[in-house]
Amino acid sequence: MRSTQICGLALSCLVWAVPCSLAEDKPEPLPKVTALVPLSVPQGFSGTVRMRGVNLKEATEIRVDGSTLPDKIGMKEKKDAGTPTGMEKDPLGESEVILDLGLAADFPLGPMSLSVLVGGRPTASVLLQVVPPAQLQEEKEPNNGFSSAMTLEAGQRVNGLINGQRDVDVFTVAGKAGQPLKVSVTAHAVASLLDPLLTVYDAAGQQLAAHDDASIGGKDAAIVVTPTADGSVFLVLQDALDFGSEWHSYRLEVEVSESSKPTSGVSFSREVWPVLRANCVSCHRPGKLKGQLDLTSMAALIRGGENGEVLIKGAPADSPLVAVVSGDEPEMPPEGAPLTAAEVDLLSRWVSEGAVDDTPVEGLGTRRPEQLPVYNALPAVPALAFSPDGSILAVAGHHEIVLHRSDGSAIIGRWLGNSPRIESLAFSLDGKFLAACGGAPSEFGEIQLWDVAAGTLVRSIRAGSDTLYGVSWSDDGTRLAVGGADKLVWAFDAASGARLMQCDNHLDWVFGTAFAHDGSKLISISRDRGVKLIDMASGHLIDDAARPREPVLALARHPLEDLVAFTGTEGKVRLHRMAPRGGRLQEGDDKEESAVREFEHMATPLHAVAFSADGTRLACGGQNGEIRLFLTESGKREATIPSAGGPIFTLAFHPQEHYLASAGSDGQVRFYDTTDGHLMKTFGAVPLGVPGALAVPVSAVK
Repeated sequence: MRSTQICGLALSCLVWAVPCSLAEDKPEPLPKVTALVPLSVPQGFSGTVRMRGVNLKEATEIRVDGSTLPDKIGMKEKKDAGTPTGMEKDPLGESEVILDLGLAADFPLGPMSLSVLVGGRPTASVLLQVVPPAQLQEEKEPNNGFSSAMTLEAGQRVNGLINGQRDVDVFTVAGKAGQPLKVSVTAHAVASLLDPLLTVYDAAGQQLAAHDDASIGGKDAAIVVTPTADGSVFLVLQDALDFGSEWHSYRLEVEVSESSKPTSGVSFSREVWPVLRANCVSCHRPGKLKGQLDLTSMAALIRGGENGEVLIKGAPADSPLVAVVSGDEPEMPPEGAPLTAAEVDLLSRWVSEGAVDDTPVEGLGTRRPEQLPVYNALPAVPALAFSPDGSILAVAGHHEIVLHRSDGSAIIGRWLGNSPRIESLAFSLDGKFLAACGGAPSEFGEIQLWDVAAGTLVRSIRAGSDTLYGVSWSDDGTRLAVGGADKLVWAFDAASGARLMQCDNHLDWVFGTAFAHDGSKLISISRDRGVKLIDMASGHLIDDAARPREPVLALARHPLEDLVAFTGTEGKVRLHRMAPRGGRLQEGDDKEESAVREFEHMATPLHAVAFSADGTRLACGGQNGEIRLFLTESGKREATIPSAGGPIFTLAFHPQEHYLASAGSDGQVRFYDTTDGHLMKTFGAVPLGVPGALAVPVSAVK
């Protein structure tokens, strides 16, 4: 029941720490606590508490913050700590401290802050929760299945352990129809090796909800679920990567969530919209309106489609929205699994209650998170870019742009935005602004315009209902162009955000755009094997600028001439003039007349191509991880850089220095010397383990 979720994480989570140069001496790591067992104790507790961490064998003192001290606290034992199977000891620490702890029966409730003093240096505090004795239970084994589930009551908390690989803990609580239950798991956020995956089932074994760190900013899980009928609700808890040990501790809490219960009954924004988004929106959204029906907002749902209304408030039996997903052989969705009985019942109850719209002011779907992401593994990197003055390297992260010094020595800023995916980055030629494009798949496309010196978001431009790619600037810095997964090409006024042009001549995703140097024309590339030349004034197609045989994946414009290099799934880089003879080809003319050169075949799909600042060199890289450097004028291969970390997704030449930056699937940024291709430096694209600082004015750190 969890294989898909686990497999998606398995490879990425093998990376535990930012690598550093082998030539550099590693400083002595600071002491820290990485795990605490248990995570909660009752008032009146008398017993031992264990801490695992880095450099704890030299501990000299345990500190407690706060005005009320325990009746007893001291170090009972210090020793080596075993490493859980499959995990690495370095980031987890190799030692543990066992504390003797005694609390008064009236010790204050809430978190007790503990730290360890090692060589005069304290660790960061960890929080041990003190709770009323009547509310706390210890997990009782065996509880690894529905038949052996441990029984809980709302308002109770459980101290538990996922104590071995593939261990599963199951609990059951009595549910009442229409009464929301809030289930939360606290582990990683306080001090535990557990990355909890929580799944909720009804009495029939039908999955009701699941949560596995839906936000990268937090690894713990919390679910509010509303049973549709009285009966047992089963809570299944495990580690997302199937690890487990004596250090994989958790605190499970269950409570009746009155605050989550909408006054009108079923909530559109919290309960109905997630069902529509997961099952219906991929075919019923702007850009892909099957039956002219849009289900991305309440207003659009009420409008209905080409066959009229789909929602009759108060009458689920007369509402096509409910009818097409009901029955033994439902009409919708046409592909994939049908809606569950619980989901159909949820839709029906919402309609019968009057289909109340409780859409929040900020709208539905993905939004800017309140906190910076905390990365526990390096994510794949789809885009990076150097500033024109060569001082900054911008790197795409999750919901953010991470700014590095251009030599890779430090992170100097983190800019948080709405888009969970940043697919493309481009500085204006004067370096004053950074444009980023991306979005949320099947929700929205977005261009972000950042003031580089101030570190502030100047403008967010929403376009379409799917992710945007290939952002580019006009030379004068007044216009921005993008392509999209909804097959469109747009141009916008950078100062106002107003749309200037839209072209719909592509038949598939558009991955790249580039302005001619005079700004009169625009090149776009697509997965439909198209390289289009578009008139900026009218938005009309001038002609096919080339006729490649394969889907086109990457595009780069020559910095000085109206030439573009593009590449795709065949593994060939082609250099073409942007406009043959300066205008439209005549009927019967050779569509390849614009071709200048074809570079050496690489026999692998190529995802990235880039020109040096003076246009004399060209680099490409792709699926097999190899990078090649060519001389633009002759096409001669200058260097071959072997694969170092999997597929390459993005490349950028430093504008002054002789090195090339690359990044891709393994989350590392690598610098290569452009004269001979040797590796100069490797560093993580994002910081691991800590949130860091928010947007920083770059002028303050230069």
